[in-house]
Amino acid sequence: GYEVYLSDRNGDWGEPVAEIRRQSGSQPFEVPFKRSLSARFLRVVVKSEINGQPFAAIAELDILPAVTQ
Repeated sequence: GYEVYLSDRNGDWGEPVAEIRRQSGSQPFEVPFKRSLSARFLRVVVKSEINGQPFAAIAELDILPAVTQ
């Protein structure tokens, strides 16, 4: 799984804004937020390894604008 944090000051992370419980895989996926958020810094914390290895990777990360309804 992953945890996503946002902050306006590096080192002041607070609580995660999203927690993702997802198994490893190569398919893209979206992490929707309940509301529009803004921050200067983004932190992704990987909570489990991939395929038994002591590391994980993010191949591509897109930050998309909020969709208003």
